[in-house]
Amino acid sequence: MMVSMSCEVNFRVRAKTRPGETVCLVGDSPELGTWDPHRAIILRQETKKLIHTDSEACFEECSEDGDIWSKTLQLEGFKTHYYRYFICRLFQSDSEDDGGRSVLVKWWEGHIKPRRFSPKEAMSETEEGAEKMLDVFGNFDGIRSINRGWLIDQVEVQLQLHGEPLAFWKPKYSGQTYSIKCTPIDHSYKKTLDDKYEMEMLGDSLPECHKTELLVSVLEKGRSKPRPQSKFGPVVQQNSFVTFHAQTSDPESLGFQLDLYVDEDNKENETARHVGSSFILPLSMKKSRGSKNIPINGNNNRPIGQLTYTYLLIKPMYGPNTRISMERTFQRYWKSTRKPVDVGHRGLGSSYKCKKLAIVQENTIRSFQTAANHGADFVEFDVHLTKDEIPIIYHDFKVLITYRKKKREDLELFEIPVKDITFAELQQMKLSHPASTPEYKYEGIQDDDVEPEDTQPFPSLEQVFRSVDIHTGFNIEIKYPQAKVDGSGKIKDYFDLNRFVDIILSDVFKNHGGRRIVFSSFEPDICSMLRLKQNVFPVLFLSQADTSRYVPYAGIRTQSVVMATEFALSAGLLGVDVISDMLVKDMSQIRYVKDAGLVLFVWGEGCNDKEFIIQLKENKVDGIIYDRIDFYKTGPKESIFKLEEKQKRHLLETLGSLTITEESLDSGTDSP
Repeated sequence: MMVSMSCEVNFRVRAKTRPGETVCLVGDSPELGTWDPHRAIILRQETKKLIHTDSEACFEECSEDGDIWSKTLQLEGFKTHYYRYFICRLFQSDSEDDGGRSVLVKWWEGHIKPRRFSPKEAMSETEEGAEKMLDVFGNFDGIRSINRGWLIDQVEVQLQLHGEPLAFWKPKYSGQTYSIKCTPIDHSYKKTLDDKYEMEMLGDSLPECHKTELLVSVLEKGRSKPRPQSKFGPVVQQNSFVTFHAQTSDPESLGFQLDLYVDEDNKENETARHVGSSFILPLSMKKSRGSKNIPINGNNNRPIGQLTYTYLLIKPMYGPNTRISMERTFQRYWKSTRKPVDVGHRGLGSSYKCKKLAIVQENTIRSFQTAANHGADFVEFDVHLTKDEIPIIYHDFKVLITYRKKKREDLELFEIPVKDITFAELQQMKLSHPASTPEYKYEGIQDDDVEPEDTQPFPSLEQVFRSVDIHTGFNIEIKYPQAKVDGSGKIKDYFDLNRFVDIILSDVFKNHGGRRIVFSSFEPDICSMLRLKQNVFPVLFLSQADTSRYVPYAGIRTQSVVMATEFALSAGLLGVDVISDMLVKDMSQIRYVKDAGLVLFVWGEGCNDKEFIIQLKENKVDGIIYDRIDFYKTGPKESIFKLEEKQKRHLLETLGSLTITEESLDSGTDSP
């Protein structure tokens, strides 16, 4: 005879919300939605006292003055249940697979281990104690952790204003300080207005898109995190970087109205005079980004100037292996008590351009495994796509192919982008030198000149996942062409941003197997996509700042440690990865990054020095990327993750018969 047992649980949480937001609960059982936000439990608002207008400030301090949300549920059996709370906006959906609802997750609890409910423990509590149980959103186990949401059913449209976005045609408009208020406009009204009468009833005003969440960020200290606009919008000045972030489930119908105000007192929210407006029609979804010039119409509807903006469309991750749950996240997690990690640059180091060349060909499986064998905690490598869209490991954007012209014996070089070569073709090549090396000496290729597979160049990302020790973390740098200040850097007809990132992410989620992963990129928009398309792995913004060693990238976000830090805050990244040249000049920049609450990695030729590595570790950086980890590494010659795993196993063996499980210890291969 089978007896079904269940218990009644009253989940209650205090949370700050804004109008239109709802608190939900999701967990590991079918009754709790099986970690799927579409099937989460919607809580009921018990009290309604507070209206919060600043989405970021709502969560900056550990406050317990929010509203109470609750739900009583019947949970089957006496097993322990695991769950999290999240704050979202809910909309109806036609998809049965998604439970008939579209979800825009605003905030969710980002603890490594979720909350737990044990029926056995609950039964031992007094009725009065259980009744008083009240959770606080983001707070438990003595830790406060709240993450921003990611894209599930919606698209993020970013309007970026930078450089000199405003140009006026009359002197009277010049030399003034302007603020810009952005209003999302719902162009779907055109589909529903059937006759002239209805159009006349609409009048001169355009319908505001209330289903669109719009925030603004200004890249400067204290204002970089996205938040609701002030009354007249942010002040837009020369060389500032302002981004309007709009999330919508109907991007094809989303337009914008930009209203310009003269900020007469140079104080937002107080007094301003309306000058004119610009209108942006719904953007084409075919291109992920672009730049446009639009007219500014004065109050008499005559053009008075033009506004230049860049747009970025970020779509939800698409493809196989991309269904993401809310079970765990490491996006904003870094173990603060852990010593700085040692990261093997291109595995065991560069084979061409450093003072101590690698003894193994760079960016090969053997290079990565050799670095792991010498104590690398992570290995760093660059990922591209081939012509047939296979993610591969290689540093440069182009390769040099040797060929001989007709009736001539001399060999010449032909430069071709990696993206124009198939994976099979790359696998047939012998690598003599990188494309960036000007000197060339042809050594010839013999019929039996075939090296072992693990030393072959251009390994696929899947091969590397399959072949390198699971305890070795991967710092995956996503390579994408970027314009430089001298006009170089771009590659014609490169992959669309969204498709490019989706293919790489799909490969990572298919093959990671619980490995520690940190993404990074020099391209800020790639970083934003990596952050918003998935909710599991952390992202670092790579910066070479204004070093004289390389040609600077175009764009203010890339040109200093300060701006890199502010961009990382704006995009919700784990941290920044800066060139060592900047810290050699000024170690105080470490404090700027750390005071912002960000993780700091350091890379560059300067890191190939034992004394400098020790100095960086003493200054509490979180990771150091350098060549020849077999030679330069200080401290234990074994990975910190392997040592932690040994310590955990030893503790389990020592405790023997005592009641202890692995979940009560730090996780093994799935924690950064």
